[in-house]
Amino acid sequence: WPVSLVELDTDHGAIAGARYDATVDQYFPADDPQTRTTAADVVRVCGSSAGKYWSTVAS
Repeated sequence: WPVSLVELDTDHGAIAGARYDATVDQYFPADDPQTRTTAADVVRVCGSSAGKYWSTVAS
């Protein structure tokens, strides 16, 4: 099946929509615009890939 690589300029926390707080060594839900945009990009890419996959399975 076709494969594509999408590289996002961020860390793994932002991909999951989280921010890291080094003072307590934990991740928390992010509320800043940049991280929220990154998380939305991840959803868009995954959704697009899933749509491409299911369209090939259904045919």
